[in-house]
Amino acid sequence: MKAGTAVITVTTKDGGKTATCVITVISSVKSFAVSQKTMEVAIGASFMLGVVPITSDESPAKLTWASNKPNIASVDQNGKVTALSSGTATITITAENGKSTNVTVKVGGGSPPTSLTIKTYPVRNTMKVGEVFMLDIDAKPGNAQGVILFESGNAAIVSVNKAGQLTAHKAGSATITVTMGKLTETLKITAEWGDE
Repeated sequence: MKAGTAVITVTTKDGGKTATCVITVISSVKSFAVSQKTMEVAIGASFMLGVVPITSDESPAKLTWASNKPNIASVDQNGKVTALSSGTATITITAENGKSTNVTVKVGGGSPPTSLTIKTYPVRNTMKVGEVFMLDIDAKPGNAQGVILFESGNAAIVSVNKAGQLTAHKAGSATITVTMGKLTETLKITAEWGDE
């Protein structure tokens, strides 16, 4: 059963009476893919949080976004954060089924990133079609300032979402680019059909 709304209508045999009932099925969010649980950003920065819900049926999920200190870092209902003043704010992301996760946003501190490494990636840089894999990115120093961004050179082959989660769609290859500030790392992924 997928998320959505259905209207059930019941009519008596003689057609004299009808009754309707609206049934809403919400997405079952199991967990969240998050690119940065804690991040350092400059005052005035505006960016999308790298948070993606993982649902049981891959259907989209409705999320609620909230900041405990909107005077420091505000967030809209699309997950766009605006850093307004120095300090630390916690952004809470909640799904309709109550599942939630947090991202800590530190504003006005941090240091420029000096290194960016793709720590965890598919074995032999190869994925089976239909496979999903979460990249693990390491930035140094530990308080590196900036937002980690992901892009696929061929999303029809292997796509990557804003949390760094890869999905292999069909056979071929794609180059994944990871950036943070002025630093860039690339990873070529080959997607193959599984064994028949």
